[in-house]
Amino acid sequence: MSDAIQPKDFVDNLLTLLVETVEGAPKLPTAYLDAKVSFFHTFKDISAEQASTPITSDGMTLAAHMEHARFYMDVLLQYMNGRTEKVDWDKSWQLKTVSAEAWDTLRDDFDTAYQEVKTHVQNVDAWGNFEIGDSMAIVVHSAYHLGAVRQMMKVLADAN
Repeated sequence: MSDAIQPKDFVDNLLTLLVETVEGAPKLPTAYLDAKVSFFHTFKDISAEQASTPITSDGMTLAAHMEHARFYMDVLLQYMNGRTEKVDWDKSWQLKTVSAEAWDTLRDDFDTAYQEVKTHVQNVDAWGNFEIGDSMAIVVHSAYHLGAVRQMMKVLADAN
């Protein structure tokens, strides 16, 4: 028996965490402590006004976090596909407020970026250091911003 990780095992575990972070756990038990805490569950009932409300006077908004997480997925997917040029990360934080239409568009764009990453991960031919590192970074980074958003939502709820 080999101690080497089989690519299918890596992909299956990576996808489990990615899907749970964005879509939610398809079944119990979950890798997270709570069920229904994914991006999709979290943002389902958030209004554009709520998404545009910072918790501090100069703080980021829920919309800004979602746009940044979407941008990050897009860029790391580009890197996995060979991109080498630098990225203006500050650009991903410029969105602060959204109209109802822009909020719907942002949620759709986030879903599109996620679906593209998910499809790419399912179809990687050879898992090298960049593919492994970038795909893991997408999961970790997305989970971080999901946690930040969920904490912001608690502060906003307590303020009302």
